[in-house]
Amino acid sequence: MSDWASIALRFGLYLDLMLLFGVALFGLYSFKGRERVSGAVLPFRSIVAGTTALGVLVSIASMVMMASAMSGESDFAELRPHIEMMVFETDVGLAWVVRIIALVVGGLAVMLNQRAPGFSLVVAAIAGGIALASLAWSG
Repeated sequence: MSDWASIALRFGLYLDLMLLFGVALFGLYSFKGRERVSGAVLPFRSIVAGTTALGVLVSIASMVMMASAMSGESDFAELRPHIEMMVFETDVGLAWVVRIIALVVGGLAVMLNQRAPGFSLVVAAIAGGIALASLAWSG
């Protein structure tokens, strides 16, 4: 069961991050000027903020599942040191930290969409690309 849950979480994370990256790039390449403002044509703010929030949640769940599978522990109190070790002492943990930071930056960037729509979509696309690439980095 644990293997299927981990596979489903990873697949969901790929779908979510591809959507984040793709929506931001679509906004950059398809729309010009004021069309890029959230709500003018597409609700960029809610889509990008939603995908970044979902990405953070699924990433956290994936890290917990991975630590649980590798350590054999199921109780969260016993699992905590294993999660800390995974995050701070492995390459998978470094990729996870980079992904979380990229998702937070992408989520914050889209909040600037009303003032600087082009810039916010560029930052969201770059952050989404980094988050998506971190999945390949972590294996």
